[in-house]
Amino acid sequence: MNEIPKNLATSGGPIDRRVMSGAYVRVGPRGSILFAAREEACVLALWHRQIADCVARELDRLAFDGLPAFDVLGGVVSVRAEARAAIDRSALAGSAMGRWLESDIAGLCCRYAAVTGGGRMHVRLAAIDDDACRYFHVDRLSMRLLCTYRGPGTQWVAPETSVRGTGGPEVTSVLEAAPHLIRQVPTRSIALFRGRTPDTQSPGLLHRSPPPAQGNDNHRLVLTVSTGGAFA
Repeated sequence: MNEIPKNLATSGGPIDRRVMSGAYVRVGPRGSILFAAREEACVLALWHRQIADCVARELDRLAFDGLPAFDVLGGVVSVRAEARAAIDRSALAGSAMGRWLESDIAGLCCRYAAVTGGGRMHVRLAAIDDDACRYFHVDRLSMRLLCTYRGPGTQWVAPETSVRGTGGPEVTSVLEAAPHLIRQVPTRSIALFRGRTPDTQSPGLLHRSPPPAQGNDNHRLVLTVSTGGAFA
C-alpha cells in the first residue's frame, strides 16, 4: 500500500494506515490514488490535492447567494452542460473562476466514471449553510465522490476505530464524546467513499457533514457524484 503522508492535516491528527476488519484508507497527492477505491476493502481513497491560492480566495470571497448549484443525472457531457448553465446563472458568470469550476467538475466526473466503469451518474453541486447530514452514517450505495469547494470538509471515522455499525444518533453521540476519533477531509481535496449495499462485503465508511460553525465558515459549496441512490 502507498505510504500515507505523516503531515496530512485532519481534525484527529495524522492518518494511520493500520487495518482492522479488513478495511483501510488510501491517501495520496495525485488523482491516481482514487483508483484504490476499486479494491472493496478500501473504504476511502483520498486525493489530498493542492490548488492555486487565487482560486481558493475567489471561491471563499463569493457571496453565499451567488454560488452556483445544480442537480443532474447523466453522462459527463450532460453534467458539463448543466454545470455551465448553473455557473452562467451565478455570480461566476463570464469569469475565469467560473470556467475553472466548470472544467474541474467535468474532470472529477471523468475520474469517477473511470474508477467505477460507468458513464451515467448523479451529480449535485449544492450551496449548503447547515449540517445537511448531521449524523454519522454509511451510504447505501457502492461508491460516492465528494469535494467541498468552499467551507469545512466532510468528517469521517477511520476504520481501525472500535466504533461499528451504520451510524445514527447513538453512534454520533459516542463519536462526539471522543472527538479525537473524528477526522476531516481538507477543503478542495477529493474523497471517494465506499458505501454498503446488499451485494458488497465492504463495511463502508462512517461520515457526516461538519457541524455548524460561526459566520461564513458554515457556508459550503459541495460537489457530490454517485451512480445512484439518495444523497446522504
